[in-house]
Amino acid sequence: MKRIILFVLWMLAVWMPAVVADEVGGAAEILKTSPTDLGYTNVPNWLQFPPAEHPDWEFDGVVAGVAVDSRDNVYVSHRGNSAPRLTVWKPDGSFLRIFPGLRPTRPHMVNIDKEDNVWLVDDGGHCIRKMDQEGKVLLTLAEPGVKGFDNYHYNHPTDIGWDLSGNLYVTDGDNSESESENRRVLKYDKNGKFIKKWGSIGQGIGQFDYPHSILVDSKETVFVCDRNNWRIQVFDTDGNQEANWKHIGRVYKMCEDKNGDYFVSDGRVGRITKFKRDGTVIGFFETPDKGPGERGGLNNAHSLAICSNGDLITGTYEGWVERWKAPMDGHEQRFSKNVTALTTKRTKKMDSLMAPSATVQKLAGGFRFTGGPGKWTMLACTGQPDGRHETTFVECQGKFYLIGGRESRKIDRFNPQTKVWTKMKATSPLIHHFQPVLWDNKIYMVGAMTGNYPKEPPMSHIQIYDPLRDEWTEGGEIPEARQRGSAGTVLYKGKIYMVGGITLGHTSGTNNWFDEYDPATDTWKVLPDAPHIRDHFHAVVLDDKLYCIGGRNTSYHEPDNFTAFFGAVTREIDCYDFKTKTWTTLKAKLPVGSAAGGVAYLNGKILYFGGETAQEGPALNRTWAFDLQTETWTELANLNQGRHGSQAIVYDNKVYIAAGSPNRGGGRTNTIEMFSFKNLRKEEK
Repeated sequence: MKRIILFVLWMLAVWMPAVVADEVGGAAEILKTSPTDLGYTNVPNWLQFPPAEHPDWEFDGVVAGVAVDSRDNVYVSHRGNSAPRLTVWKPDGSFLRIFPGLRPTRPHMVNIDKEDNVWLVDDGGHCIRKMDQEGKVLLTLAEPGVKGFDNYHYNHPTDIGWDLSGNLYVTDGDNSESESENRRVLKYDKNGKFIKKWGSIGQGIGQFDYPHSILVDSKETVFVCDRNNWRIQVFDTDGNQEANWKHIGRVYKMCEDKNGDYFVSDGRVGRITKFKRDGTVIGFFETPDKGPGERGGLNNAHSLAICSNGDLITGTYEGWVERWKAPMDGHEQRFSKNVTALTTKRTKKMDSLMAPSATVQKLAGGFRFTGGPGKWTMLACTGQPDGRHETTFVECQGKFYLIGGRESRKIDRFNPQTKVWTKMKATSPLIHHFQPVLWDNKIYMVGAMTGNYPKEPPMSHIQIYDPLRDEWTEGGEIPEARQRGSAGTVLYKGKIYMVGGITLGHTSGTNNWFDEYDPATDTWKVLPDAPHIRDHFHAVVLDDKLYCIGGRNTSYHEPDNFTAFFGAVTREIDCYDFKTKTWTTLKAKLPVGSAAGGVAYLNGKILYFGGETAQEGPALNRTWAFDLQTETWTELANLNQGRHGSQAIVYDNKVYIAAGSPNRGGGRTNTIEMFSFKNLRKEEK
């Protein structure tokens, strides 16, 4: 009953003025039919509300803001009195905690920055607060509780965004006071020092009639949702208008996805629209079977946020929080929730992806195949290493070192000349899911996990093993906001580069972060994000370029299938050019969706082998070679033992791989095998 009364009051206060706004806005210009089916579906009753710990809670007011942090936890700000004003919920929708700190007078939007600081807009308190995860206030914009119109006072602020340099952009002035003349954007530096402002009340260029929210995207373009004018106004960071879009709807809140496309909620029409950077509408989805205020609908969707796997979160005027499940990438099969059915009845698309390659491409360097596509040889050895997976294999001065993994803390050394395994005296901490690099004859481990499945935390410090002295030491601390495991790590010109990874084991936080670490000075630098999020992969460097191949989004789960992440693979190949300092995505894709496979560079080709896929059962045993000149893949000889969760070594024009898991998921082996193009001869001139 309380929700119905609130809804009627809201109708009178908000919808009736909106009818007048239809005449001056873009209501007549918005699309009536979606160009494409976006494929989003509602996850019924996703938010487990009220939580068992607080059965008396009720969202008895507007869910004004929703936001998602680096671990895919969802933050909900709401205006009622029957539940806390700011709460945090796990990715599965279960209750996590009450966010500590100040009680906002009338919360509006909530946003999370890359360091997981929480920015809460208090439009009733006329201020914006930046808080850390403990609720400590780090910065306050404007004087709390004091309404004003100068550069350091607000009159109902609505939202905040920030550019790559940390400059802040605030939208100020809602439509609750018709006599108010402030409708503006204010720009500050990262410390809150005023820089400039633009805007006034009206319908002209650069004017606003309720600047309801703001987004500064990855290209530093400023988007303002000018709600009552039914448009999105696009500016540069100096306030110069670049576009004025009236065809998208009565816009409430906007967000950017990992591919540089955008979503915006339209609570008046009841839809979410996806569009490109130039304003071209890709598609939208609605819930015509749901009435205003009904759970599972988009009517009155006030707030919007995006998860790392592309799922969308909405909050409504009536106090509902909904999750909208994203389809898998357009180039992938959308896998069934029923894992048993998936493994017993593969689709035609998966069959085609798993089919043998029909052709053999010419190799670089004047070689060609004559008797077969190379050969994997299982090595007979003296002694044996510990069986382990999610481990690593790295070479130093002609010796190979098997380090880490879930099942062992021992370090095994292999001599490829004598084929003898030796146990070292030093032992490692519990460390797994990492790709080490060799610098100054020491093995550096950055971007690793520790602990047990599924909530394995990232290692907080760099781990260093000196194989010549057989000594293990702990290096400097990794910046807390950049800690993650299962990242791709490479060495380039004396510096260590880490890309992607996941912040909390196999639960949440898959990302596309890119960092530079200088081991000589123990300093970190944050670099531009990669085009795609991924974890459980290895990176490789050649010709001044870094390549990310394989991997998946381990943050992806379904309500009845926690391990749905096995199907959320990333086939795209991202490339970073160290000379131009830019990212690109190659047109070619990995032939099969695979994560945790081995990657190596041999004879002018990038080899990818093994890994785990959406199929239950044995790990993948297939091998491919990628030609960077033609961007084509060629299938080579199969591994003797399918495996995932280990690293490859290139030594003496051969590829070696040891240990790993022989099955999808857990398991271990202690075998070692070697690949060579032994059936090659020089191509006749």
